Amino acid sequence: ILFDKAMATLATMDDKSKTYSSVKPDSETIALVMKACSISRHNDRGRILSVVSQLFNKLLDQEPNDNSHESLTDLIYFNKMKSIELYEPDADVKRERIETLFSEACQRGLVSAAVLSVLRGAVSAKDFELTVGKGRLPEHWTANCVGPRALYTDGSRGGEGKMVNRKGKSSSRIGKQKK
Repeated sequence: ILFDKAMATLATMDDKSKTYSSVKPDSETIALVMKACSISRHNDRGRILSVVSQLFNKLLDQEPNDNSHESLTDLIYFNKMKSIELYEPDADVKRERIETLFSEACQRGLVSAAVLSVLRGAVSAKDFELTVGKGRLPEHWTANCVGPRALYTDGSRGGEGKMVNRKGKSSSRIGKQKK
């Protein structure tokens, strides 16, 4: 039901946008439709994958080059990867497609914590470490994220054991000693 309602809403918006340009579905709307597809638990796996691929390709065609991120967002990449994770029956095809999408997301600076978690679930721990390394993620991988950012390969933004203490004297101690 969710899948059918999402597709009907998108079709209505597309139809109305011919008269009212402000109703034209933007990338956020398409991301939500893709999310509805991926969580709909629809029986026709092939149809879900086909629709999500069509929506993704529609946004991809709007991009001026391979590095831009005008239409595509990290949420779009996450929802595309998640639908592949849930609906692709062949494990090898699933892994290959998710790795390819992850590489594209890296190139566009759209690696969020969610995108990283889908990759982690799709590949072995060894392949994950070979792909993303260990420690801090390259800044250009996360530069254009709109969702929660991951700064480290474990998907976190920092915390205990992540920051190196500053070497030298603490500036707060100097102020206390002068009093």
